[in-house]
Amino acid sequence: MSRFHLDRERVPVVPLAVPLALAVPPAPAAIDALRSRHGLGEHLVACVGTIQPRKRVEHVIDAFGRARGAERGWELIIAGRLRPGYQPAWLHALPAGVRWLGALGDADLSALYAAAAIAMSASEYEGFGLTVLEAMAAGCAVVAVGVTSVPEVAGDAALLVARSDPILLGDTLARLLDDPAARASLGERARQRAATFSWEETARRTRDVYDEVLG
Repeated sequence: MSRFHLDRERVPVVPLAVPLALAVPPAPAAIDALRSRHGLGEHLVACVGTIQPRKRVEHVIDAFGRARGAERGWELIIAGRLRPGYQPAWLHALPAGVRWLGALGDADLSALYAAAAIAMSASEYEGFGLTVLEAMAAGCAVVAVGVTSVPEVAGDAALLVARSDPILLGDTLARLLDDPAARASLGERARQRAATFSWEETARRTRDVYDEVLG
């Protein structure tokens, strides 16, 4: 609206929803199998998404270290495919308590979200923020950067920092690591917020746009 000087009424917003393959919570046995297969502990922070520069995964890793996550008995689990041609330095020197699992199939991804108490994103740009919504739907307490579309998706059901900054992210993460009641409360709010997004609503808004454009 700002760039093209458009009236608000001319800009319909069509949200996404949680992928159908991730909408049903996994069985406890699936979570146990993921932990066993990858040797994961009980206290997990998840960071999910394609590994590429704008995701700023290195900021999540830095924030985890600043929050002394490993010393507190937590693990940071990074999951996602590498963007072709991108080789971040951290891949070859992961700090204590940090694991990269690579790309996961839907079943394992669902199990990871269910196993993690916290999910973090340091992304500097999101077209929608699907991984944020996925984590919220699983009941994760989410820490993310409040830029682009993320505030519209997360509402007041996530802890959002002003910019992709390891200090801000680390301070916010540290508060959650030490406060199980806050994690549980935020996770429940996240689950409720995620439930307000549906593919039925996406389809309805899409039809409205087509009807308006095509007459």
